[in-house]
Amino acid sequence: MPIKALLALMIVAHHISYYSDSEAIQLFYHLGAPIVSVFLFISGYGLVISYRKDGRHYLDTFFKRRILAIFVPFALTVLVHMLLDFDAYSDVVGLLANMSHGVLPLSNTWYVFAILYFYLIFWLSYRFLPFRARLFSIAVGSVLYIVTLRLLNFAQCWYISALGFAAGTALAEFGFKFERLKSDAVLLAASVMAGGAFFFLGSSWSYQLCYIFIPIAFAAAVAMLPLEKLNVAPVRFLGEISYSVYLCQMIVIQPIWENGLGLDSQLLKLLLSYVAIIVLAQLITLAGRKILALCPSHQS
Repeated sequence: MPIKALLALMIVAHHISYYSDSEAIQLFYHLGAPIVSVFLFISGYGLVISYRKDGRHYLDTFFKRRILAIFVPFALTVLVHMLLDFDAYSDVVGLLANMSHGVLPLSNTWYVFAILYFYLIFWLSYRFLPFRARLFSIAVGSVLYIVTLRLLNFAQCWYISALGFAAGTALAEFGFKFERLKSDAVLLAASVMAGGAFFFLGSSWSYQLCYIFIPIAFAAAVAMLPLEKLNVAPVRFLGEISYSVYLCQMIVIQPIWENGLGLDSQLLKLLLSYVAIIVLAQLITLAGRKILALCPSHQS
């Protein structure tokens, strides 16, 4: 939960950096892809750990436990956005044409489509393939995803961090635990060096390969922090709504930073952005839980 809370705060700062010239906020300008790679890494890691705990039952209830838990808050976010900016959805033909090129009314929600794809690859791999073929299947599925979107000329954000998911599943399958990462300085150093090497090679593919190692290095570094001291109510709360924070942030950020709302102070805009995002994310999370509770087989 502390990691999810930290990532939620950081991804909001990253998107605000598109509008703010504050030096402190500009530090997050180039961190979007690394942050998303960690989100994907945690997702892949968590799926494998959950599967090891519950086995076949986990796969049998996967669509209602995982897919709906992703889709319902997304649908609620889109509904809120439609109510606030109906013009973005009024031209259905144009909307579908834009979506076929990866252009969405809420640009950051590309992540939903990506994570649903990776969740499906995970379910198919663990449902139908033997143990030795699962990681290979996820790796191949990840590469196909990347190649397809590159050929379709989708924006780089759609695929640049994609290998983080495969890295998370692999790390979990090989038995690494976050508790072990606390003392695994070798893994941290190796990940930093490997990621840096691919980054400085300079090609588009080598740059992408570095996102196998960036989330591992991040996880190893964070695991060395006294996370137990962050296990407090506000941090747990923010971790619980982190997905909704990611979904709804641009609904808040765009009007505050593009229109100004009569505010001249960037600090006031920053504070207002975080408060409004957290409030809206909590409302979406609560509404999503109510809807999911109506699904007879849903287990939270």
